[in-house]
Amino acid sequence: MYLVHNQRTIILKGKKENKTSRTLKIYPVEAFLENKVLSLNFLSELPSVVVTVTNVETNNVVSQDIFTSYIGTLSIDLSTEEMGNYKIEIVAGEYELTGDFVLE
Repeated sequence: MYLVHNQRTIILKGKKENKTSRTLKIYPVEAFLENKVLSLNFLSELPSVVVTVTNVETNNVVSQDIFTSYIGTLSIDLSTEEMGNYKIEIVAGEYELTGDFVLE
């Protein structure tokens, strides 16, 4: 038996980032995709978080959730979704983050 580790990191970018800054931005959330499960690791408590996942090809919102006072790991099962390009948007306080990923 072989265990296959197929976790991919999703790069999150701020929507209102200053283009002239060359410093690395540290955001309070990390995103990973493993076997059609999207995992969000919230590194500090956020008062309110809105997470939206959209199929880029159809512009269809496939998941949208609101969480209050959230810290820890959140998982979103995308196993019923079609293969293709997707976008995640995370709005939490002053942070507006987006990331692109592919479901295979």
